[in-house]
Amino acid sequence: MANKKVPQSLIVVSDEPNQPLVLGRVPENTKVTFSFQDYREIEYFETGNCPPKWFVSLLQKLKDLSGMPVSTIVNSNSMAKTLRFHPINWEQKNCPIKRKDLDWVNKDILENDDEFPIIQFQVSKALGRVAGYWSPDYKTFNIVLLDPEHNLQPSKKYKYTVDDTKASSCEYSSLLLDLHSARTKQCSDDKCGCKSALNSIPSKLHKGNFVYGLIDDDVNDGVDRLVNDGHTFDSILSAGVLLIEEGSNDSGSAQTDNNN
Repeated sequence: MANKKVPQSLIVVSDEPNQPLVLGRVPENTKVTFSFQDYREIEYFETGNCPPKWFVSLLQKLKDLSGMPVSTIVNSNSMAKTLRFHPINWEQKNCPIKRKDLDWVNKDILENDDEFPIIQFQVSKALGRVAGYWSPDYKTFNIVLLDPEHNLQPSKKYKYTVDDTKASSCEYSSLLLDLHSARTKQCSDDKCGCKSALNSIPSKLHKGNFVYGLIDDDVNDGVDRLVNDGHTFDSILSAGVLLIEEGSNDSGSAQTDNNN
């Protein structure tokens, strides 16, 4: 991709020494949107130790910026200073990664630092930074890393310290780890059916329907009790459907008798 000559009026100088933020044609009235398509957690940029209020602050910051025109953010030096909005200095002392380490990002973008600089802005002064790059039309900011510990640009104020982070998890990722752990355990029986079944996951052979719905707490507690007693979700739902249908049939029969 050829480097574009950027008009001088569209050059934003950050509050970081020797770090000009160079952008192409910025849309005047388009509001900022954010994409997590290129987001990933890697060592030193994980959120497992972040309390819930950190995520609330992050979402609030994204909400606030989503209400602003792109041009307001990138063409204002005062806004750049307020947001700590500037390109990453990959030569910063103790910076734990290099740009090339973001190897999950599209190669055409990763190898074009001139047109796609990795830029950071702050969640707040104490809550870290968000790093990413603008789409070619400067309408979407693509988030690449979350940096709650300020590790991407270590500060002289804190002796250029890089803090350890912890990987975040959810029930789905926890399930995957549990399956991996079960698969790798040693079994003395070569014909063990459980071992064979674990290794075949995902079999992709199951056919059926997935139902998602909202139920109140009392119903949820009742379902939990039935499952603990050995019932399946399918049997619980089937019994409910059958009961309602039988009730409807009984009502219809009674109505017919009354009419007669």
